Amino acid sequence: RSFAYARAPPPPPPPRPGFDDSNDASNASEVAVYALAYVDGAVWLGGRFDALIAEGGSAAAAAADDDADVRPRGVARWTEALGLHRHPAGGFLFGGAGAPGVVSALAVDEAGGVVYAAGIFDEIEATNAPCRCLAALPFREAATAWTCVAAPAYGFDPFRAPTLLLHDGDALYVAGRAATDAGWWRANKKTVAVATFSFRAGDRYGRRRRRRRSLQRASGGRPPSSKATPAGGPPDAPDAPSTKAAAAAKNGSALLEAATWEWLPGWRGVDGVALSVAAAPAGGSRRAALVVGGEFDDAPPVVFWSVDENLGTYQSGFSFGGGDLGGSATALTTLRALRPRDAARSDAGASEAAPR
Repeated sequence: RSFAYARAPPPPPPPRPGFDDSNDASNASEVAVYALAYVDGAVWLGGRFDALIAEGGSAAAAAADDDADVRPRGVARWTEALGLHRHPAGGFLFGGAGAPGVVSALAVDEAGGVVYAAGIFDEIEATNAPCRCLAALPFREAATAWTCVAAPAYGFDPFRAPTLLLHDGDALYVAGRAATDAGWWRANKKTVAVATFSFRAGDRYGRRRRRRRSLQRASGGRPPSSKATPAGGPPDAPDAPSTKAAAAAKNGSALLEAATWEWLPGWRGVDGVALSVAAAPAGGSRRAALVVGGEFDDAPPVVFWSVDENLGTYQSGFSFGGGDLGGSATALTTLRALRPRDAARSDAGASEAAPR
């Protein structure tokens, strides 16, 4: 089966996200795919959609179809069996009167069984629950709907700049322009903010480990325990399972209930517009790293953030060979270093193939 999207005269919808802040209605009539994600054998599409056209159908008939069961609202899905179709969990609405929302970013937590969607919307279609621009769907749970995970104190403004999503296997990163009522502005003046949504995020960034090291030094080298132990019990029992082990014990809806928000520690922000994010591989003393690309006024177009067990969290501009990098960065990717045994195999294969 083949499908296509039809253009239909829409009600006054939101502007095309992230390209300007003029709210020009001419941008809103554009049908477009802004995000793709591969989830359990299916391709998910996020964007601005008006109707679906079946093979042999007409665009006029699809545009005139008011059946809410077939019209996508910001999210569609493709499977080999069904082709391109409206997502079973529905989508999002904006501005009342049933106007379709726009999904501009998707991120997948494969281990946790959750898909995150960000964009221009204020209501979840299936439940009519209010939701400001960020929602999640536990995709391995039967009969589940989108759940709003947005928090006003950590909100973003998708009208002024794109809201970017990235899940690195441990945490969801959200980058963009902070909303006017977000807590970001109380301590920062830079426009590009980054927040995280994760299970025990503070522990992930090494705060507990650094605190325990400082307490250990203060106690003469004996590892302290943050929990009181019963008489005769084992001393210095571990506080809790590791972040990955604890997160593995929770998934889907349980993981969403346990996750918390915080502004990315050590991220000072930059002025301008963020256009892409990527996770850099951890290694050595580096526990996590994030690369943010865009068009910035006060920094190179690629900015690097990292958390190091020895140095803590820090942010720096990115340069190549010591030279300054100019322009804008619209797409980023990272390469992971080979494990020693894989590198040895690669070198052996190269030696065998090399001419003598």
